[in-house]
Amino acid sequence: MRRASCQLLFLRSPTRESYLAFLERDFPLLAAAHRRAFARESHLQGEYADRVLGLVERLMVRHGFTRDARPAGLPSQPRQLGLWEG
Repeated sequence: MRRASCQLLFLRSPTRESYLAFLERDFPLLAAAHRRAFARESHLQGEYADRVLGLVERLMVRHGFTRDARPAGLPSQPRQLGLWEG
């Protein structure tokens, strides 16, 4: 069985500011659209997000992937390790 998952970009401070500065420096044509997209929320929503997720869903079906990428027995929301944890 082939598995895949999709997660849209999620930006909170201070990552958001670093990412937007990177876009302005290296990809200035994309910067304004990303600034608008992340002006009020940390994650993409609405029509654009729906279109991206729909495209991924269609590609997964076309290529025989299942929707859930977590191996059996893992929690649905795994705890993220802290920066200094081993």
